[in-house]
Amino acid sequence: MRVSYPVNYDTVPNPTPPHRLTHRPLLFFDNASLAVPDRTAGLSPLIVLHHILVRSPLPLPHKLHGWHESQYVRFVEEHSEEEVWDVIDQGLTHWKSTHDGEESVDMGEADEYIGLARQVLSNARAGSR
Repeated sequence: MRVSYPVNYDTVPNPTPPHRLTHRPLLFFDNASLAVPDRTAGLSPLIVLHHILVRSPLPLPHKLHGWHESQYVRFVEEHSEEEVWDVIDQGLTHWKSTHDGEESVDMGEADEYIGLARQVLSNARAGSR
């Protein structure tokens, strides 16, 4: 391909899709920042929730419900964000009730992530009213 100068950079394709660029800051946030709406403004609460769960010792939502990844993806695509939030919240409650007191689980660490996820859920629900 021949390039003529001056280059119009508006016509040059960006190798990184814009939605991937918006998620990048999450990688560098400390845990507490993930639940601060000002820090995660512009990001879907679902993206932030999934990021919290990936960092945590908790299983991902599809595992908590015994679904295959493709079933979970289909569920997310076919339901409202509020319905997906409810499924994640139910999964957190179920996991905590079935693992509380287990010696093999660091409940302090798990509780930190459950608290962060619940704060994101609370903020998301308050913002969607």
